[in-house]
Amino acid sequence: ALISGDPLNIINNELVVKGELFTTTSLVPIGVDNAAAGAYANLDAIGTVATPLWIPKAGVIQSATYYDVADQGQPVTLWLLRALPATTQTDNSAFALTDTELRTVLTAIYFSAFEDAANGQIAEVSPIGKAYKLPLPEPGDPLVRVWAFLQSRGTPTIAVTSSPVFTLDILVE
Repeated sequence: ALISGDPLNIINNELVVKGELFTTTSLVPIGVDNAAAGAYANLDAIGTVATPLWIPKAGVIQSATYYDVADQGQPVTLWLLRALPATTQTDNSAFALTDTELRTVLTAIYFSAFEDAANGQIAEVSPIGKAYKLPLPEPGDPLVRVWAFLQSRGTPTIAVTSSPVFTLDILVE
């Protein structure tokens, strides 16, 4: 619970302190769990439904890590939106947002440089430095939901069992 004036919060059983770093607590599969396995073209949507991510209501996105368990090493863009889009994406077709949905974009994080670990790869983006402040869904709730989509920026082949996962490191405001 959030106590007025207190810089301490409990989020997902973790102590979150104002001015300290918050890392998304789980590796969140994005998109592919509702997609067909297959090869993607540049600018395709990977998956059809936005994935919810719970983050602190205000902070600075410092860095992001993409865990490429499909071992593709192909660039992707992680789109974070402030509101759930009315439009669903069509898997393996051009990623598209309406003009109204485009105005809800919090940020788009482009992953392009990979480190290979033989059976998988990681890509990190740092520093990002994207400050944000979002309205709370419930008074006193220290978390807010943003919505994530994944867009191919290369030609990866991703199996349903190899869903991409990400973490975000956020400096809590």
